[in-house]
Amino acid sequence: MTSDDHIGPGRARPQAVQAHVSDADELESVFAAITDALFVYDGDGRLVRMNAAARQLLGLDSDDQDYANLASSERVAQSNLRAGDGTPLPVDEWVLGRLLRGEVITPRAAVDVSLERPDGSRALAAFTGAPIRDRAGAIIGAVAVGRDVTEQRRLEGDLREANTQLAAATATLTQQAGALDLTNRRMDQFLGMANHEMKSPLTALSANLQLALRRLRRLARSDDTGAPEHADTAQAPQQAPQVEQETSALTAVIVMLTRAQSATRRMTRLVNELLDVSRIQTGRMEARLEPCDLLALTRAVIAEQRQTQPGRIIRLETACDAAPVLADPDRISEVIDNYLSNALKYSPAASPITVSLAACDAGVVRVCVRDVGQGIAPETQARIWNVFERLDSGGAQRAQGVNLGLGLHICKTIIALHGGEVGVESAMGAGSTFWFTLPLAAPDPSDPDDSGDPSD
Repeated sequence: MTSDDHIGPGRARPQAVQAHVSDADELESVFAAITDALFVYDGDGRLVRMNAAARQLLGLDSDDQDYANLASSERVAQSNLRAGDGTPLPVDEWVLGRLLRGEVITPRAAVDVSLERPDGSRALAAFTGAPIRDRAGAIIGAVAVGRDVTEQRRLEGDLREANTQLAAATATLTQQAGALDLTNRRMDQFLGMANHEMKSPLTALSANLQLALRRLRRLARSDDTGAPEHADTAQAPQQAPQVEQETSALTAVIVMLTRAQSATRRMTRLVNELLDVSRIQTGRMEARLEPCDLLALTRAVIAEQRQTQPGRIIRLETACDAAPVLADPDRISEVIDNYLSNALKYSPAASPITVSLAACDAGVVRVCVRDVGQGIAPETQARIWNVFERLDSGGAQRAQGVNLGLGLHICKTIIALHGGEVGVESAMGAGSTFWFTLPLAAPDPSDPDDSGDPSD
């Protein structure tokens, strides 16, 4: 062996030591960098070492060495270890004991352990681990890994509680939905019955009232003409007071029947509104579209309102000869009538109502009903289209009739079925203008021109 051969191996030893130290430093850095709590035990259950995350989990200071010197049972007692549900942790369920018996605890089977810190706070950690074996397979220690799941388990508990509450709420809603469905079916049955049992008598009553009024008015006119030509002129002075009394009685009866006719008309309207709202809520509101003239429909509704309220002034302003639309005539007439009725109800009796109809460049026709009542507050204007939202603008006529707050909601639904829009323009003290639009349709050349009554 040469001197170089003898010296060579001696020089190699310091390099191997340095490599070993470097590997140990690297391992130490990795050990310290692990964010989960890491515990290393020997075969007797003594704590060999733990990383910074383990100290943080246990609530220990970095210079506290006493904990590592404690026996396994003492560490359990100091940390007051309990199962994840807070019950005492049996000795045979201690994680370290299970690991030293050769059990491998995988993440799927992680053990939740509740532990108490020196400051009195508790933490919940999910532990996994495995035994350390020598080359012969004998257990010489164990490694346990603890992950702080305090917040996670709290959130999971909150989620479970929320799911429980949600399930209970769902069950309650399901039960209520069943009850509501039953109520809706019964309501449909009631409304179907009401449609026949209420509307039929009202129709008959209205017709009889109208007939009675016509006959009484005719009789009153004949009494006003005085005694017949062949009557004895000598008896005429004695008959005059009797004729006056009969005329006065007829007038009183006519007044009462007129009021009854007006009340019957209002009742019929309320019944129709209730039936319409029921159809809207059940999705059964329909519009039977056909070609018609919106101007003619408007004139017809105005004429009817003039007849029922002869003392009111209703003007029609339009530059159109016709306004052809594809619409349900009865439904659109219902909208115009509702607008007009509200305008008459919520404005002074001496003030005029103006109805205007104009075709717009966008291919729509716009109908407006304007009154000079007290107007509607801005914060109320968006709500008046809701069901059961009643107008209350303080108009002089607002006490007349009964208002359930259904009319404008029905109007909005009807116009929406026709592809149109509704709206209101109002200012307090300056009156209100309710409007709606409908798409214009090309006139049918086969239909005769119906320009209506030019006297409007």
